[in-house]
Amino acid sequence: MARNVLKTNNTIVLVPILSSASAFQTTPTEANVYSVVQGSSFEVALPHDQLKQVGTQGLVGNELIAQPDINLQISYLPEPSFFNDKKTFFSVYPAGSTAGYHNPSVLSGKLEQATNFYFLSSPYESEDAQKTFTTSGSCASIDLNGWECVAFGNCHLTNYSLNYSVGALPEVSTSMICSNMKFEQITGKDLQSVAINLDSGNNKEVGNQKFYYQEAVFSPMILNPTSTGSVVTMENLQVGGQPLGGVHCIQSVSLDVSLNRMSSYGLGNDYAYNREIQLPANGSVAVSSLVSGFEYGPNSLTGFISGILNNEESYDFEFLFKKTNSAGGDGVARYTVEDAKLAAYSYSTVVNDVMLFDASFTFEITEEKGLRMSGASPY
Repeated sequence: MARNVLKTNNTIVLVPILSSASAFQTTPTEANVYSVVQGSSFEVALPHDQLKQVGTQGLVGNELIAQPDINLQISYLPEPSFFNDKKTFFSVYPAGSTAGYHNPSVLSGKLEQATNFYFLSSPYESEDAQKTFTTSGSCASIDLNGWECVAFGNCHLTNYSLNYSVGALPEVSTSMICSNMKFEQITGKDLQSVAINLDSGNNKEVGNQKFYYQEAVFSPMILNPTSTGSVVTMENLQVGGQPLGGVHCIQSVSLDVSLNRMSSYGLGNDYAYNREIQLPANGSVAVSSLVSGFEYGPNSLTGFISGILNNEESYDFEFLFKKTNSAGGDGVARYTVEDAKLAAYSYSTVVNDVMLFDASFTFEITEEKGLRMSGASPY
């Protein structure tokens, strides 16, 4: 049936397989399917300069003064192989592959990483876009004639967050700033890449994007924080209060990474030629817990906050997801946070309810430390 409205089952998301950190490639590129996508949105703001002059009420000019940037958001469910993360912006290492030594930071070798995204939509309302790819198989040339594409070029990650809680599956949300976007109807098995050569400000000699994939996770192992072996490992606070080490009553966890970027412009070029990360990147963790009791501070008998100014401690956290499939294979995904500082905490209670504890922490991320991710899939 011809499509009257675009539904989520009609669209599939692809990312190119790049040979370098640049999104602009002069040779044809293959693709990977972005996995377990839950939602997406994008917005464009066009910066105008409204000019007036003495002697008139109206404007003498309402000029577009810069090439607009595109803000793209994509959310997805994490899975043990960290497929989406390692195929785009983060360094992720196999669980257990570096026993006795720390895996590198997520930013190791990724400071200049950019990529492109292609949202491909079937012209048929009743057609599942994913089925077209699974039927064709990996590395098969797929004829997408008549399909529509919304493409985003030169995408740089600006924010990454992981959120999960009791009764809800973990979800990753990402935000990106992009230099280019285009709507296009596909007339064959590929189309010209959406990437811009940011040095020259054009797409001359850009390669084509092929529409067949090398890898995809179509049937992922869904991580559940209540599965046996999934644990939140934290340390008791220096100031005392609700215990966070050992057995605890944590209700929700959120991890946020903010990558502040400096966009550099030059005369004679419409586009930012660089979007350099301002290190260190800023990380934060927020935790909400039921209050089971109070622990005294490790360095005092009373848990006083007094004295923390002269001897503040830092904390290491680990968020581990583990799930076993029907064949007995384990899927493991691990986030490790280092040297976090307590930023704020609070207690609250109301009549006929339980007492709640909320705490937030901040930490820095560089190419060497701060946040590490490792995973392994049983498939």
